[in-house]
Amino acid sequence: MTGEAPGAASTRVGVRNIGYVQLTDTDGTLRDGGTSKHLPCGDGHANIAESLRVLRDGGFRGWIMIDAWEIPDPYDA
Repeated sequence: MTGEAPGAASTRVGVRNIGYVQLTDTDGTLRDGGTSKHLPCGDGHANIAESLRVLRDGGFRGWIMIDAWEIPDPYDA
């Protein structure tokens, strides 16, 4: 769903056809390695709540992984 409104990509392919989602929130910047600074879900630019709503309403039954990379306490992710 990168670069699109939540639900745009999942609507195209059909939520029921998605088996795995990786959630990462970010500050929107790029660093030397071409990656952004990851933040706890809800603290950055991604609309995590809306993305989860789209998945739920579309009948998603797969796995969700929350990327806690660079977050000192993963429970904050």
